[in-house]
Amino acid sequence: MSWDDLLTLSTLMRSGSYSACARELDLTHATVIRRIRRLEQALGKPVVTREDNTFRLTSHGHGALAAALQMEQAADRLLRETEASSQGVTGEVRIAATAAMGSHYLTPRLPGLYRAHPHIEVCLQLGDHITSLAKRRAHIGVRLARPQEADMVALKVGRVRFGMYGAAATSASADGPLCGLTEHSGLALPEVQWPKTLGCRFGCADF
Repeated sequence: MSWDDLLTLSTLMRSGSYSACARELDLTHATVIRRIRRLEQALGKPVVTREDNTFRLTSHGHGALAAALQMEQAADRLLRETEASSQGVTGEVRIAATAAMGSHYLTPRLPGLYRAHPHIEVCLQLGDHITSLAKRRAHIGVRLARPQEADMVALKVGRVRFGMYGAAATSASADGPLCGLTEHSGLALPEVQWPKTLGCRFGCADF
């Protein structure tokens, strides 16, 4: 039995689809399916069934998933203990954030951070998708939505305000359409949901 196959099973059940699982693990769609089939061959029983586009664990699948989660937790605990025993603030820190947050807020503050901790290296991973912290894709996530993963420590670090802005010479009309972001990422982002609460007609722009 391969650890990679158990990892694929836990990622599949968390992400909910072959495509999302493949993106998170940086694999092809076919490789994800092949790993699940290989796990089922090793166990001699099916581990998942698919009903109405939803994956459901079989009895053997529940056991395999429990083992996978225990292995993930053990690996994560080992990494945390190793990081905690290191001297000083050194090494690479991967921070996942939205593009706007990363470029307008985090980046201007990096010079001060580097002056205080010259041996640290910050890698910003910017995008609207949620980077998995449980899989060590990033160490820190600056998010506008609450984390869904287990064993994550979440702290509120600030408040983001939204408002309507326009040129002073432009007259606002209640009947005029607004331009909003689409839910292309599949996430309930505040900047996507907020315009809908205004009760105005609006078109969508996919940036």
